[in-house]
Amino acid sequence: MPGTNSMRRIELGSGTGSTPQSWTAAMTESQVYFLRAPSVGLLKIGRSIDIERRLSEIRLISPVKLELLGYVSGDWSVETAYHRRWHGLRQHGEWFTETAELRAALECDIVLNAWNRASAEAREMALEQMDGPVMDNCRAG
Repeated sequence: MPGTNSMRRIELGSGTGSTPQSWTAAMTESQVYFLRAPSVGLLKIGRSIDIERRLSEIRLISPVKLELLGYVSGDWSVETAYHRRWHGLRQHGEWFTETAELRAALECDIVLNAWNRASAEAREMALEQMDGPVMDNCRAG
C-alpha cells in the first residue's frame, strides 16, 4: 500500500535454475517488474506498487505458467524507458520476446538494483554466495 513501510523479499535467481538468493527491502514506492512466460517465450515489463497482488491478478487470467524474474525501483518513466529500449522485441502491449540478451540485461539490472538497496551486511553475504552467469553478464555488460 502506498505510504506504508511493509517488508517484502527480493528473489534473485542466477538464471540457471538454482535456488534464488533472498534479500529483504522496504517496498513503499513503485516497482518495475519482469514477468516470464517461459512456455511461450515471452516476458512482461510492467509496473506496480504491490507486485505480489499484481502477479496474482495476472496469473488468474493467464493461460500459461508465469514466473517473476525480478524487479527494480522505478515509476512510469523507468517502465517507459525499458519499453523503448526493447521496442524491437515487443509482441503485444507490455509483452516482449524473451531473448538471451534481454534476459541477461534485466537480470543484471535486478542484481544491481537489489545491491544498491541492500545493507552492507546483506551485500557481504551476497558476495559470498553469488556466482555464475548473472554475475558474468553484469561484468560483461
